[in-house]
Amino acid sequence: ERYALDAFCAETAEVLEIEAGSLQRTLTEDCVAGFVIMSEVAKAYFDRYTELLRSLQSVVSGLS
Repeated sequence: ERYALDAFCAETAEVLEIEAGSLQRTLTEDCVAGFVIMSEVAKAYFDRYTELLRSLQSVVSGLS
């Protein structure tokens, strides 16, 4: 199965490409590594979500 994302970088960045099947096997076979990796992914998503929420609150507050 292939997963792909498009992104725009505001500054120079490096891209990491990971083969999905290998990652899934690693997460399944090594529970500790799986937990650590998924915890970091969840934290990144949560941080982005809270930042978006703050931005949205700022916009809505500015409408009043």
